[in-house]
Amino acid sequence: MVATARELAISLPFKLDANGKVAATVDSATIWRDRVKSVIGTSLGQRVYRPSFGCEATNSIFDNEEDVLSDVEGQVTTAFQTFLPILSLREVSSQLEQESRRIFIEIRYSTPAGSEYVQQFGVATIDGTNPIAEEIAWQTT
Repeated sequence: MVATARELAISLPFKLDANGKVAATVDSATIWRDRVKSVIGTSLGQRVYRPSFGCEATNSIFDNEEDVLSDVEGQVTTAFQTFLPILSLREVSSQLEQESRRIFIEIRYSTPAGSEYVQQFGVATIDGTNPIAEEIAWQTT
């Protein structure tokens, strides 16, 4: 019988467990969700020592409305290729919710182990009256 190694990662958001230690998880779905969320939710230049880390999707709100969705999809695809090359990106789709003027992305990807995931992420609002919402909704199926 061959033992399989389990990956251990810090739980996000960062917190301490009941014993005062850094909370961690071994759940692979949670680990991959957090990694994707970290890349897509971080704007380029946001990390001081890694200014090239992240995704430009939130800056796409400055494009005209006709181009914003394809630009967001392109930015997410580029971020996956650059920072998550071990994952197989299956599909990126985006939509503009007319009432709230929010841009939502749906990302379908699979892990090297063959597990498939779908995550939805609200990138930003394109109405000048609302601040950018970096995290509007997350769902994993």
